[in-house]
Amino acid sequence: MLSADQVAAFEAICAHPGTTLLHGVTGSGKTEVYLELVRRTLEGGRAAIVLVPEIALTPQAIRRYGERFGETLTVFHSQLSMGELFDQWYRVQRGDARVIVGSRSAVFAPVPNLGLVVLDEEHEWSYKQVDPQPRYHARDAAERLCGLTGARLVLGSATPDVVTYHRSEVGAIKRVELLQRLSPGTDGAVSEGALPAVTIVDMREELRGGNRSIFSQPLRRAVHAALRQGEQSILFVNRRGSARFVLCRDCGYLPVCPSCEVALSVDVQSPVSTMLVCHHCGRSRRLEDRCPKCDGRRYRPFGVGTQRVEQEARAYFPGARVARWDSDVSGQKGSHERMVQSLESGEIDILVGTQMLAKGLDLPEMTVVGVVDADVGLSLPDYHSHERTFQLLSQVAGRAGRREKPGYVFIQTYEPEAGPIVAAATHEYRAFYDEEIAHRRRAGYPPFNRLVRLIFRHARQEHALEEAARVANELRIGRDAAGRAEPDVLGPTPAYIPRIRGEYRYQVLLRGRNPSRLLELVRLGEHWHVEIDPPSLI
Repeated sequence: MLSADQVAAFEAICAHPGTTLLHGVTGSGKTEVYLELVRRTLEGGRAAIVLVPEIALTPQAIRRYGERFGETLTVFHSQLSMGELFDQWYRVQRGDARVIVGSRSAVFAPVPNLGLVVLDEEHEWSYKQVDPQPRYHARDAAERLCGLTGARLVLGSATPDVVTYHRSEVGAIKRVELLQRLSPGTDGAVSEGALPAVTIVDMREELRGGNRSIFSQPLRRAVHAALRQGEQSILFVNRRGSARFVLCRDCGYLPVCPSCEVALSVDVQSPVSTMLVCHHCGRSRRLEDRCPKCDGRRYRPFGVGTQRVEQEARAYFPGARVARWDSDVSGQKGSHERMVQSLESGEIDILVGTQMLAKGLDLPEMTVVGVVDADVGLSLPDYHSHERTFQLLSQVAGRAGRREKPGYVFIQTYEPEAGPIVAAATHEYRAFYDEEIAHRRRAGYPPFNRLVRLIFRHARQEHALEEAARVANELRIGRDAAGRAEPDVLGPTPAYIPRIRGEYRYQVLLRGRNPSRLLELVRLGEHWHVEIDPPSLI
């Protein structure tokens, strides 16, 4: 049974034929509103598409929609075989399947008489396909599709994309809000729930107090308490592997991938020995006991990854059933379904993972969330960095206390005063948005301008720089000859990762109200990669 707020949101969306942003805090019951919208759409003789940002979310989504809509449901995502995709495609085309749940590519399902498209967690950058071609954003494709078919588009999120929220502020789309967390009862009724209590842990104080562990004292106490009560915990770190890099403290030697010019990460999962691995090209080598340059003994790993968190969790919480969920262990078909089933059946006490576990999982016994290193990504040279940090912290915090039991979240950081961290801890999206939109207005970033990123890759560094400079100059000349003041042409500069798989990378950035028009004036060859509104500048 829907709450009064959910009924009001449902009716407001039904009354608006265009695009609606459903902004609801984590646990506010957005999915139930989606389900009612799908039911209303089917009753009207039309079909619906429901998009989720990660394949990891499809098992729970399929079950929840399947319980309501049974045989009329089908699923699309990239882990289906070609034969399975073929079968589902023709089920949809014949009209046998009228509810389609899937990842971004499901927006292209051949749905006859489409009436509704839902983008759950619409802020997620994984809705943008960068490689391989065709490059598209599922949100933009869905909006165009709904414009062509007369279908209703619903964008749902607890932490909306800043550009989407700004569109709702200026009236380009409608905004409906669910600001109260709900607690479903066993009888089907819902009552008001509480957002989890969030504690910011200053790791500088932990170090000064003599704690050399990657887990703070408050987090360890909370996990021990959850284990005693038979409850589950999440230990979140947004980096796979064991450590970020290895460094010799005697001579400063840092092992770097010769093909990609990035620091090699430590991987302890090899059955033979600990390895140094490049996550861009897959190159690996054995980790030496001593520094290969000076033969020094102070050759040690730095940083934290999921493998190390898993190791230390097993050491600090003996007897606990610990599992790890990251891209290194989730590549096999059916792995997501098995992990979700193990969590729901209570076979896992502590789940260690990356951002895939922060998105949409609804686990009744999950009461403690520990963010091991909240500073990851906060200072990256990308205008999205603060937005992504806030969204990730808010979403992972929202996994705790989603039923009758209270939730507790511990954010470990060396920058406890950082705006995104404080806003996430206080559940204040509006405070974060006001600060972020003011910064983007000053800097000329979206939504006030659009961006085009051009990257040139080549095995010869001199040629890569020469070609990037040629294109940048032609763009400036074309702009000036047309008498335009914009777009800004920035670069060429080396990309944040200057070399990948043996190819040097130089980039040119266009910033303006309609920068893509300028591309018609320049010749681009096969080694150029063009992104309109790139999800990242790194």
